[in-house]
Amino acid sequence: MPNWCNNWTEIEGPVEKIKALHEAGNDENFLEHMAPLGSWDYNDAVSNWGTKWDIDTSNFAYEQDGDRATIKGYFESAWSPPEEAFETYLLNNHDVNAQLMWFEPAMDFVGCLEHGTITLSEEPRAFWTDTDTGRELDDCFGIIDTLDEFLEEHMEEAVNTCPTTITNPDE
Repeated sequence: MPNWCNNWTEIEGPVEKIKALHEAGNDENFLEHMAPLGSWDYNDAVSNWGTKWDIDTSNFAYEQDGDRATIKGYFESAWSPPEEAFETYLLNNHDVNAQLMWFEPAMDFVGCLEHGTITLSEEPRAFWTDTDTGRELDDCFGIIDTLDEFLEEHMEEAVNTCPTTITNPDE
């Protein structure tokens, strides 16, 4: 059973490309459409998509405005974000813009396409409140609340745990 990585995306571009991507997602072939594998292979999926399985896009919203369209929404991916699939798609579709953000608290990472992966435990609280990247990720995933809950749980555990008595083994 994998750890699930939380993701949010917004992809904007020409109607025909975004509609085709949206329809591929409805057929459970979203990443396959972005970075085709042909027949699925674990190593190929991880190398070319960044995750081992295709994603469920049933929660994505599709909007069209003239000759441009947008799909956006939250989804989960197995173990890690589908960063490689998005990068491949963008390299092959210069008229498409995409934002992808991810958060996997159990594995201590968060990130976005623009800035890469950030190790949660290495960033001071000020990063999440004082930088544009930190605020954007916090707004999307509630990182400060998650960190506060984690700290509260550990403090409560420390208070409720009987201290261990250390004895001198020579006595």
